[in-house]
Amino acid sequence: IGTIDGDTAVCSQSFNAALAAAGATIEAVEKIVSGETNKVFCAVRPPGHHSGPLGPVGTPSEPIGTGSHGFCLINNVAVAAAYARCVHRKTLRRIALVDFDVHHGNGTEACVQNTAPSAPQFKYSLPIGGGTGEQPWVLDVGMEGTGKKSERGAAWRRVWKGKILPAINAFEPELIIISAGFDAHAKDDIQGPVNLGVKEQDYEWLTTELMKIANSHAKGRVISVLEGGYRIQG
Repeated sequence: IGTIDGDTAVCSQSFNAALAAAGATIEAVEKIVSGETNKVFCAVRPPGHHSGPLGPVGTPSEPIGTGSHGFCLINNVAVAAAYARCVHRKTLRRIALVDFDVHHGNGTEACVQNTAPSAPQFKYSLPIGGGTGEQPWVLDVGMEGTGKKSERGAAWRRVWKGKILPAINAFEPELIIISAGFDAHAKDDIQGPVNLGVKEQDYEWLTTELMKIANSHAKGRVISVLEGGYRIQG
């Protein structure tokens, strides 16, 4: 066992586990395209949303390839989206990648920016990280987790309802792939300097809202891929 940065430990089988995780998302795409099912949850480890095209993604001022891996080795949702748009490009052209992990999915953003046509850029800052985003390909929304802890889940819902869900719906995706990180939960301690106070019913609400969009535009097709979420005691 060793480490590749201050956050990320690896062993001799870590890369095989990462390949299996990415492969699971590809299998999920195939099951959905074949009509075997229209919803898949991939309970995989390691997570992936901090992995960019060239590995870790640092801040804009840092050299390419620097920064933390954040427990990630291969960007699972980016692999699934790229596979779907390549192998099934005639039927899956608009794919929405939706990340509700408490940490910025900087690797996924970098992958999208690396493949999407150029668009006007804007700078943003979040409680954990920051950088630049592109419209309309990338929508970043920061949440501060302030106020009474019991009311933070409602504030989290308002941001999704007011900004993010309308943008996803307007995009009319033919497939929704979710980076399902559950570390925004009120009981999860790996949130950095914030606590968004999200509860099980909030995650249920958001998943239901995303499924409504999928039912309207994507024949109900949703792939959910596990990202963060570290409290195992319940």
